[in-house]
This record gives sequence, structure tokens and C-alpha cells, in this order.
Amino acid sequence: SSRAEFQLQARTPRLISLCREAPAAAMGGTTRLWHPKWFSRYLWGTIASIHLTGFVADQTYGIDRKKNPEFMWPWWHEIMRKKEKGEIPMDMPGYMLCKYRNEPEERWTAEREEEYGEFMGAMDAE
Repeated sequence: SSRAEFQLQARTPRLISLCREAPAAAMGGTTRLWHPKWFSRYLWGTIASIHLTGFVADQTYGIDRKKNPEFMWPWWHEIMRKKEKGEIPMDMPGYMLCKYRNEPEERWTAEREEEYGEFMGAMDAE
């Protein structure tokens, strides 16, 4: 035990002098961009900051995040009420009631013109 203590004491000044003499770059002590914990610290920290900022903005401006189908989709409920009353056939596709249609919808509409033609202006008459 005393011999181990003596060896440790004998080496300690030498190690200290080596650390003083060696440049910082050789010891790995310079500033590093990608340190071992960069992923958990910066990536997850950035994601958490984005979410936290969004939450604070929602709270600040009073944005309600609840789903309310009556608030956002009144036109769809209007279509459903007309289907329930029988003003529009139940099996009529909703895209045939839209004012704007892309090319595939135009082709489908042209193919079903005979079947649903009389109901296509049902949403225009208010």
C-alpha cells in the first residue's frame, strides 16, 4: 500500500507538467461543434422550443384547438340536410355539387350527367 502511494506521488508531478506542456488541441480540449450529447441537447431542444412557442402563441391569441364540425364545415352539413330531405339523391357524389372541378372530376361528371344532371345546381338555388 505504501509503495502504491509512493508511485502515485512520484507520477503526479510528471502528469501535471505534461498537461501544462501539451497544447490544448492535442488533449482534445478545444471547442467542438459535435460533442457527444449534441443530438439530445440541440435537436430535441429545438423541437421542444418550436412546440412550446406554438403553444404559447395559441394561448396568447386564444386559439381553440378543439374539433368542432359545426364551426368549420357548414357547407357539408347543408349538403347532408338536402340529401336527408330528398332534394339531392343520397348516392350523388359530393364533387358533382362543387363549382370548381379538375379534369378527372369533369370526366366523371360528364359520364354521370344523365343520372345526376337535374341535381347539379341544387346548391346554387338558395
